[in-house]
Amino acid sequence: MYMPVPPKSQNLLCLENLETLDSISVAASNWKENFTAIPKVKKLAVCLPPWRSVMSNLIDSLIRLVDLEKLRIHLDISPYENFSLRLPTLLSDVYPTFLKSSTLVGTCLLWEDMTTLGQLPNVEVLRLKCFAFQGRNWNLNEGGFKKLKLLQINETNLVHWEASSESLPRLEFLILKYCYKLEDIPTEIGDIPTLKLTELHNCSQAAAPSSEEIGEEQQSLGNEVLVVRAYNTEE
Repeated sequence: MYMPVPPKSQNLLCLENLETLDSISVAASNWKENFTAIPKVKKLAVCLPPWRSVMSNLIDSLIRLVDLEKLRIHLDISPYENFSLRLPTLLSDVYPTFLKSSTLVGTCLLWEDMTTLGQLPNVEVLRLKCFAFQGRNWNLNEGGFKKLKLLQINETNLVHWEASSESLPRLEFLILKYCYKLEDIPTEIGDIPTLKLTELHNCSQAAAPSSEEIGEEQQSLGNEVLVVRAYNTEE
């Protein structure tokens, strides 16, 4: 869907109560004007060209969507291109306060920006797909998600991941797919009492034992609910 810049004199009452908008494509300079026209949107999916200015303008304009609960951003770029983006340091100043679910696809952010993303107070679901984040090292000890229940990571070149149980205190579901280079899952995740599922699909063979260790740790804590699955681990 393409949204042109709405003329100031145009009556846009038909959009004022719109709550879901999928596959929107907007020119770089149009975000603020269009978001003003759809102030009550709760679910938004956007597909962007690989231009830093477009991503920056989008993020700066999201604050206008005060009711936004679910956001999907898809950057149309190959993960093998030499490209990276950065998030604003004070993301909480520009992101909607009530955002509960975020899916990022191909955004090529750096793992250190996850600390910034962790500022969002109400995010419960985070899906990172097709090199949404890139880099060999991720230290989640530096910032966490206090309400996150589901973390899904699909396709990444991540090798070393460090985290503490305090970083993800309410995590219930951890799903990793096509993480071929990941050497292990932080054993500290085994200390999270709310954990219900760890699932690996087509990940490195090295990561599988740490997933089993997490299951054993949870059993020792009396967690009989946790399910540990690993499919098609690669050497």
